[in-house]
Amino acid sequence: MRSRKPKRPQPFYLPAANYYVLTFAIGTGIFFVVWGLLHDTADEMPWVTAGVVFSIFVGGAVIVREVLIRRARKRFERTKREMDHQLAEAMTKVRAKGRAPKLTIEQNQLLLSEITKKSEAAKVLGKFADAHREVFELCSSYISVAQRELPTVNVGSPRLPALRKGATKAEKLRRFHVLAWAQIETTRLTQAAQASDRSVEKIASVQEAISLIDTAILHCPDELSLNDTRSLLAEMLLSVRVAHFEERAERAIFNGQRREALAYYRDALFHLGRENRSSVERELKADEIVDRMEKLRFEIESNS
Repeated sequence: MRSRKPKRPQPFYLPAANYYVLTFAIGTGIFFVVWGLLHDTADEMPWVTAGVVFSIFVGGAVIVREVLIRRARKRFERTKREMDHQLAEAMTKVRAKGRAPKLTIEQNQLLLSEITKKSEAAKVLGKFADAHREVFELCSSYISVAQRELPTVNVGSPRLPALRKGATKAEKLRRFHVLAWAQIETTRLTQAAQASDRSVEKIASVQEAISLIDTAILHCPDELSLNDTRSLLAEMLLSVRVAHFEERAERAIFNGQRREALAYYRDALFHLGRENRSSVERELKADEIVDRMEKLRFEIESNS
């Protein structure tokens, strides 16, 4: 029975809010302890000294945290640079082997070892999306080399099982990293869209997220969560686009441009029915826009 490798202990990080709450609590305790000690010694203003001690403690805690954060950031950036360099070297090796006439068992093992090493490094970095993307691309390059080599290998050659095993392993790693990359980047882009005040930026972020999910689906077509995410993103994109045209229509109405407002509302209706998908929310929004359009037509006819 193969023994499992023990998991590396993860570093302990205390969130900022918890850290400052804990600091304030300890500082408050120190404040009252110092106040009590000075009060017993008949100090005339014990709260002043206690307050100074409290301020020094809290200020020192803030400085210590900033120093630790800066050190952690430097370590992260150093690790990132090292991994980028290693990934670039590994990618070069794979591409070089891709041009070679034959991939030997030793070369195959070396490439798989490099891929595994970079995969572990990407997992350590966790939420660093580019690390997962690079490993995903590295696996894709290896798989393309293996697929080109396999038809040329003789049935009895020891290279055949080695290449098949390598392709299977690379496919599993690629699946893991493409899903991790898609999840991290989709979350980032969705948050960017929600935080933006401009419709154009919202639309661009959601479209980029959809394109990213399409890439992941291409490599993991059986992953149902990707299709669900894409559907949610498509609905989000529709909502942003409709809101964009509604906003422009309301601005046109404010400026007295009722006919232009009608055109914007028609654009909103076009997007609502563009994919021929029906839902309660879409129907309610369409009815709302139609009511606004009828009101605008009435106002235009009344003023003509």
